[in-house]
Amino acid sequence: MLSFISLASVSAFNPSYRAEALGPLSQITDWNAFSADLRRIKSLGVVAFATDVWWGLVEKQDQVFDWSYYDKLSDAIIKEGLQWIPILSTHQCGAPNDPACYYPVPSWTGITSNPNNGFQDIFGNVNYESFSPWSGDYVYQQYDELFAAFAEHYLPKKASIARIDLSGGTSGELRYPSYSINWSYPARGQIQAYSPAAVADFRNYIVNKYSLTFKASLWGAQLNTLQDITPPCDTTVQAVSGVCAGKTGGDNFFKANSAYAVDFGEWYQSVLIRHGKRISDSAHARLDIFGVKIAMKIAGVHWQFYNPTEPRSAEKAAGYWNYTTILSALRDQNLEATFTAIELNDNGAAPFYSGANTLTNQVLALCQQLGTSCGTENALNIGFADVSGYGNMRNVLTRYNAASLTFLRYQDLTKIGSGQFFASYVASVGNERFVWFAVDNIPTSFGQNLVIVGSDPKLGAWNVANALPLTTYSCTGSTCLWTGYFKTTATSVSFQVYVTGANRRQCSTTTINLNKVNNVWINTQLTQPQSADIQVTSVAASLC
Repeated sequence: MLSFISLASVSAFNPSYRAEALGPLSQITDWNAFSADLRRIKSLGVVAFATDVWWGLVEKQDQVFDWSYYDKLSDAIIKEGLQWIPILSTHQCGAPNDPACYYPVPSWTGITSNPNNGFQDIFGNVNYESFSPWSGDYVYQQYDELFAAFAEHYLPKKASIARIDLSGGTSGELRYPSYSINWSYPARGQIQAYSPAAVADFRNYIVNKYSLTFKASLWGAQLNTLQDITPPCDTTVQAVSGVCAGKTGGDNFFKANSAYAVDFGEWYQSVLIRHGKRISDSAHARLDIFGVKIAMKIAGVHWQFYNPTEPRSAEKAAGYWNYTTILSALRDQNLEATFTAIELNDNGAAPFYSGANTLTNQVLALCQQLGTSCGTENALNIGFADVSGYGNMRNVLTRYNAASLTFLRYQDLTKIGSGQFFASYVASVGNERFVWFAVDNIPTSFGQNLVIVGSDPKLGAWNVANALPLTTYSCTGSTCLWTGYFKTTATSVSFQVYVTGANRRQCSTTTINLNKVNNVWINTQLTQPQSADIQVTSVAASLC
């Protein structure tokens, strides 16, 4: 059965919270434009930038590593004052002819040579997007070699690495690829336990659990031989004649919480946990030298949550049967869990039966209760002025002491519509006051820049030489939108906009009282955030 605790009732703030952005799937080709984008998102409050480090790119031959692309990528990130979060992505990116990316698991590993290396559904489809937990010691040895090579190469950048993320399977998540082959949203998906090695593993688990001797009764059935113990029938995609023949559980597997279903679910999830531990053991041995958190992602499988006949079946097919168990295991493995889908609302109507917001609150509350460090990520791109999505994220981040938000993806933040909502709602939820400036309609010429000078030490304490520099976010002719932020413990601040360079000039002084999150808009009109704890101060700077 799925297990939760009650929701937390008191808001909590994490003083070490990080606002992060997720990099692109495709490789960067225009490095100047990329650097400009990094400066833009940094001006919104982003402090770290996460990028996949694809196994299929860096080790095209066994033990021959090419880090050149990631050297250039990490250099660009660090140069713009951001920290780097490498995601050691041992899974496949995209598919053949995918315009974004196609980086399969390295062919020299022989992943497709044996169905036990992949994940097999009841119809015989085998998914090779990542190695399965039944691949044997060979794959964990390869992961260990990859982690060791990464550590040796990137240790000189230790001070600039904020966290290291691990891939636990398809899409970099610790789950089964249940919603992949022959699947469309919001279908339940397929159990992935039908390869010969998976079936044998399940049988051994049951025999050992019950110390079985055959011609014994279990699950209300007579078990005469080992072959009578099988994964369940699962025919959600198509009716295939005879597909359930000899399968334990029948086609009502997801409809009833039978003793068989409990046993199967316990085993099915335990395999994921065992797989995660093998990966994390190598990661800690090789990567703890960086002195940062190591994380693994838990997917927000939110559809079919409210299904009246097969409740939470999509989660179960993906391997999530008991969140208490899996989050406790990640805690005990000294891993941080990153949970996705925190921006979404519930939609309990058929055919979706989504419980996205309810699930997010339950899992993040459980992280807090268990003492499992948990970060967050949005599941989908968030459109301009999506008050509901940004509000959901802010509520989760402030309520459950979340360690971080990894915003998917950074390209959305290069547009001021999304950027200003990010800065307003989720750039900072710590105990300091966050002040974000957006300055428009102040003409500048070549060589001139805008800074904010003011009473706070982070604004230079009225010394222009130490003022807060603003970033050009976008320009039309000689007029640009400039952005930047600072954090303070002060309850009020006085400041001026100052134009540096030739013909330097300044605006009149403005003093404001500070709330937890403050937008200071000078000569500009953006979309107002709709949250009681976000304060907007509009200033007309006519002198400038």
